[in-house]
Amino acid sequence: MECNGDIAELWENYESDIALIRKQGYCESLDQNGTIRSFAVAFRTPTGTLAVIGCHCPAFRCSNAKGHLIIEEIGKAALELADKFHTVE
Repeated sequence: MECNGDIAELWENYESDIALIRKQGYCESLDQNGTIRSFAVAFRTPTGTLAVIGCHCPAFRCSNAKGHLIIEEIGKAALELADKFHTVE
């Protein structure tokens, strides 16, 4: 916050976008040039720390069907990672 300010002030439609991300359980975006698609799924560790797993790829190689598959696989990985945090001593 001290270095970059409040993201809500810089991000147009912040509240509605965050509400959508929470409802969907994931975030998907396309860069300003329309060339890179990005996907992310957040999860919490047992201590409550917020963690995120994600990936990005060229938009021309990623159809909507592939995008849904990527989100599904990232979601599985997030669940596995959350489970692994439970077993770390």
